[in-house]
Amino acid sequence: MQAFILLSADGKRHLVPQADGAVTVDGLGVVDPAKLESRVGSVAKIAGKPFLVLLPSVRDRMETAARKAQTIGAKDAAAILLNCDVNAGDVVIEAGAGSGALTMLLAQAVFFRLVDDGTLVRIKDDLYLHREHVERAKGMLLTHLKAHGSIGVPTFKDLLGVSRKYAIPFLEYFDQVRITRRHGDERLPYR
Repeated sequence: MQAFILLSADGKRHLVPQADGAVTVDGLGVVDPAKLESRVGSVAKIAGKPFLVLLPSVRDRMETAARKAQTIGAKDAAAILLNCDVNAGDVVIEAGAGSGALTMLLAQAVFFRLVDDGTLVRIKDDLYLHREHVERAKGMLLTHLKAHGSIGVPTFKDLLGVSRKYAIPFLEYFDQVRITRRHGDERLPYR
C-alpha cells in the first residue's frame, strides 16, 4: 500500500499515509488508502466533499510531516545542501532526528542523478534497475533468441530466475527499445 495526497477544491493537501487498513486523517476523519489506489488522478468523495487523489511528491511528504523542532523544510534543506557544498559522490550522514525530510530530499536527488546518468534504467513506471542487470538480461535474451529464434514469458522468466512480475516488464522494455518484437505470446528478434 502506498501513501496518497487528497487535494481539496481550495488547494489544501491532506496526506493519507501508507497503511494496511483505514487511517485517521486530520480534518477528514477515517480514510481507507486501499479505496484510493484505483482513483489516482481522479476525484473521490471523502466525508461528502470532492478531493483529487494524487501520489505524493517529496515536497508533499515534507510539508505534511508532523512538524517538530527538528523538521527541515524545503528552503532549509536547499540552504543546508548549498552551505555544506554537497556534491555528487559525497557521503552524507544524517543523525535521524526529526521527520527525515533531508534524507528524503537527498535520496530523491541521488535517485534522479542515477537515472540521468544512465546508471539506473527505467523499465516501467515504478521499476528501475541498474544498467548492468539490464545488460546482463539483454545478453541472456539475445543468446537465447540466437539459439531458438523466439522466447515466451515462461522461458524468459526461468532464464532470468525472476517472477512474471519482473519478466513481463523486462520483455515489454526490450520491445520498446527494439531488441524484440511481440508476436502473439512469443518475442522475436526485432530485425
